[in-house]
Amino acid sequence: MKAIQIVSPGSVEQLRLIDVPTPKPGPGEVLVRVHAAGVNYMDLLQRAGVYPAPVTYPFVPGVEVAGVVEAVGAGVDDLAKGARVAGLRASGGGYAEYATLPAQQAARLPDGIGYAEATALLVQGLTAQGLVESAPEVQRGASVLITAAAGGVGALLIQVAKRAGAGKVIAAASSEDKLALARSLGADVGVNYAEAGWVDRVREATGGRGADVVFDAVGGELRAASLEGLAPRGRLVIYGAASGSLGITEAVVSGLPVKNHSISGFSLYVPLAEEPAWVSSTLATLFKLALAGSLRTPVHAPFALAHAAEAHAAMGGRNTTGKVVLTVA
Repeated sequence: MKAIQIVSPGSVEQLRLIDVPTPKPGPGEVLVRVHAAGVNYMDLLQRAGVYPAPVTYPFVPGVEVAGVVEAVGAGVDDLAKGARVAGLRASGGGYAEYATLPAQQAARLPDGIGYAEATALLVQGLTAQGLVESAPEVQRGASVLITAAAGGVGALLIQVAKRAGAGKVIAAASSEDKLALARSLGADVGVNYAEAGWVDRVREATGGRGADVVFDAVGGELRAASLEGLAPRGRLVIYGAASGSLGITEAVVSGLPVKNHSISGFSLYVPLAEEPAWVSSTLATLFKLALAGSLRTPVHAPFALAHAAEAHAAMGGRNTTGKVVLTVA
């Protein structure tokens, strides 16, 4: 079968289309003929060799797959060949024509939800829901600032926060096109953080207080600036550092008590490892909402598997909106 392999850490040129043996499903696994594979920032970091959890090269990236069950392993009774499924591969291997999944993590995909759309509801959908649940004040009408609001997580987070009861959702992005998308998804206000004075506009949108909750996966100077737009007793929730810099200096930490600010973090790895029931039930809810048209899943123009390097370049250059997907079959 064909697969994309990271030969060694480095630029997009390290992504090579190669032939590898088709895997066989082990006990409790299913073999999926992949139709769509999700692309995530963690893939870019793994390719660059800077992801916190080291990988062994050569390496086939990709944690999200959606497709059709081709074969089942011993002990699998609730899925059969031909079933439409989507699921997560924590160890990678999704950038390929075939991939195995633990049967318990292969969620049945309802008719009416496309394969590319399904990948948007895996890492990004689960993360958006987990983020909102990690900040219960959102459900009490808190104002929310979302950075990278037109990205895969941001586009869903706008909608999930609104559904949960956020009083005002402020979308922050780097271009007017991205802000237009964010507004179309339900954001009340859009601010362009490529322009000077964007923090002032956050304060203006919140009556001078600042946002009660900031969800940020960018890091660096943007994260430090977002703290200036945080309301007294506000919470900054970190779920990544796409800029490559955490942005939390000693000076930032020492300033937290001045306005009773707090910082918390969220990683999908924890519920994946410890809360499988939450993962299953949340995915079922996300699929139901998407099927009903109550949750939009913007997908960037898909890239063919062989063009994975172009997908990485586009995402790394901040030239994408919504979910980035590789089409495989």
